[in-house]
Amino acid sequence: MYQQRTQWSRRRYLRDLGAGVVALPTALSDLASGIQPSQTQEADAKLLARLRKLQLSHPRLHFDRAGRKVLRDRARTTHRRYAKLLFEWVSKHGEWMPPFPNAKRAFSLTGKGDEVLLEQCGTFLTNAALASVLSEQQRHLKVARRWTLEMCRLERGKYGLGSYAAGLARAYDWLYESWTDDERTHIQACLAKYMRQLYLNSVPGSGKTDWWADYHLHHDFWIPVGGMGEAALALIGEVDDASLCAAHVKKSFDTCLSLLGDDGYWHEGAAGWCYAMAPLLAFYGAWQTVLGENLHDVPWLKGAALFRLYHWLPDNTYIYLNDSWRSGRYGTAGSASCHLLRRLASLFGDGAAQWLAERDEQFDLRPGPKGVFQAPYRWTEIRADRREYASASAETMAWNMLWYDAAVEPTHPRDLPRCRHFPNGGLAILRSSWDADAAVVSLACGPLGGYRHAKAVRAGKSNLMTVDHAHADHNSLTLFVRGQYFLIPAGYGRRSSRYQNTVAVNGANYRIDPTLDVRLETVVEEPDFSYCMGDATAAFQPGLGVRLYRRSLVMLSGCLILYDDLRLAQAGYWQQFQWQLHSDPRIHEVNVNGSTAQWQLRGGAAKPHADQPQPRLSLFVLEPQKFAWEQAVLKSQTGVGMLESLRLEQPDWRQPRMQVLAVFTWEDQPATPKLLRTQQCLGVGWSDGTKRPGVLFSERPVEAFDTKKSLLDGVGDRELLLFGHQPDRKPKYRRVRR
Repeated sequence: MYQQRTQWSRRRYLRDLGAGVVALPTALSDLASGIQPSQTQEADAKLLARLRKLQLSHPRLHFDRAGRKVLRDRARTTHRRYAKLLFEWVSKHGEWMPPFPNAKRAFSLTGKGDEVLLEQCGTFLTNAALASVLSEQQRHLKVARRWTLEMCRLERGKYGLGSYAAGLARAYDWLYESWTDDERTHIQACLAKYMRQLYLNSVPGSGKTDWWADYHLHHDFWIPVGGMGEAALALIGEVDDASLCAAHVKKSFDTCLSLLGDDGYWHEGAAGWCYAMAPLLAFYGAWQTVLGENLHDVPWLKGAALFRLYHWLPDNTYIYLNDSWRSGRYGTAGSASCHLLRRLASLFGDGAAQWLAERDEQFDLRPGPKGVFQAPYRWTEIRADRREYASASAETMAWNMLWYDAAVEPTHPRDLPRCRHFPNGGLAILRSSWDADAAVVSLACGPLGGYRHAKAVRAGKSNLMTVDHAHADHNSLTLFVRGQYFLIPAGYGRRSSRYQNTVAVNGANYRIDPTLDVRLETVVEEPDFSYCMGDATAAFQPGLGVRLYRRSLVMLSGCLILYDDLRLAQAGYWQQFQWQLHSDPRIHEVNVNGSTAQWQLRGGAAKPHADQPQPRLSLFVLEPQKFAWEQAVLKSQTGVGMLESLRLEQPDWRQPRMQVLAVFTWEDQPATPKLLRTQQCLGVGWSDGTKRPGVLFSERPVEAFDTKKSLLDGVGDRELLLFGHQPDRKPKYRRVRR
């Protein structure tokens, strides 16, 4: 047994681990805390032994010799279009060279923004190498050789080195027969150097640990670790440390997935989803061809395509919750997405993923500008000008060729449920339909990294920073309708609750704590309505005395009803209440009149359809009846408005309870809602001319409602929907007629 709290060298650690003296996950955990590794775990010893016994040839990453022949046949038949796109791309960029110093000496890429160069190099080389494999033409091989040898000049890199190393590993492997012995030895040595650097960067306590080590739910962990894994798989049987590093990566991703739920939810949003998914799918794909083992068969990955699908908007953009972008793309390796959906469609025979891949492909191959912003993103929260990627489509070229499965027919999602509850993330997405004119609503109310991550943090097995791209958006809603994103997410970097569509007491932001017990308690879908309810009580600072805060949303045809119920432990002076909504002042203008507000296209903004009425969103506030409006615009230093807030305020709130009842409607001639109030309920009725049901909210379970005549006064002969509080049991609502 080792003595505890004693540092040991990397060489000794690798020697002992490779010999089976220490167990992989235990050793890494101990290394993170400075404790020497404990006894061998049988599963880790078997994994290492299995890797070390592999008798492999090249190519091995993503295809072997037989697979290479199949790919060449596909390039002439079912995948001819993708082969043509790949060849054209390589020909167009054939004169490009890695943007390195001219002097023929080693150098490093560790500065601000250098991850973009590193990741682009990996992508460009991958495309050139695969083009050479498929075409068997010297012009493609010449490009791939030149780029490969030039890239070997790099000495060190930041986390984008993962993508860089993966690209180099593919070129080394796929073109193995094309290298001279000296070239092969040189490339192998450089690749091993990058693999070892990434290994040491990823292990806390190694002496060369990078900031992202152990940030298992951060995309900047997945990028370097996934690339290290592909490099290791390319070198197994040739470099002593390769088996260890491959096992380390496999175990690292096992840990990542153990912190995620079974619902496909990704806390960084639909855009960050691409940046994390790309290295995971690439490593798992390489592992499958090298070891013959399918690592993809996990619930989270099976649900990943649906996570993206439900974030999709009818204008082919995305709900952009958390540190995300409306384009649904993020970072260099995540600047395109169709190939990721192609892979998921192929793995799981998922026709809906194939359908979405077709739409994403139209976007990915379209020239910019299109909102695919180039990293790094620091300060974009206060700047209106953003640089776009010039070559985002490069990310798709090789992978569409490798991952597209012509046997999976695209299936329109019209037969899927309109609404989706992501229980691990505490996220509900409600849709009126899957049609072009659909209304799409989101309500978030879950821990920053999801419930499984919250449990791990409580047990001391994770931390806040691994989910630092999540937002404090508890009980925050967004609304897209009639082709317009009227009520928008905060946007990248605006993580505090001040910028979310939620509430504030005394101007205080929500707590930043990944263990908060905030809950999305109910999600219901029926043919004529959808309903969800979140409880964000735990998000408030303890000193504010908030003992309850629930938000309920009911989507009916043409409108959304919102009911907020917030209560204090006791009433008092010096209390302030704010209820806030946000929109994009570059696109929409908002006007208030009494207790109503209206968003419409700003003058000069193009209507989506010139022959149709201008889309508008109208807001009717039924409760409270006494309040003030506050409007403010977050502007860049150049004077460009980026985020406009509309706040309902009570600056001198003296009561222990605040109820907000509001109706959003997108009809051209909206029916006027009216307040329904009983001793125990608050709700919405309608003026004559609409067949919508009335809606009532109560704190009591629905079976406790007294449905006598007085409850139905003001509803007429319409149906009434009753919503009570009973998150743990059915029924969630009741239908009542006079």
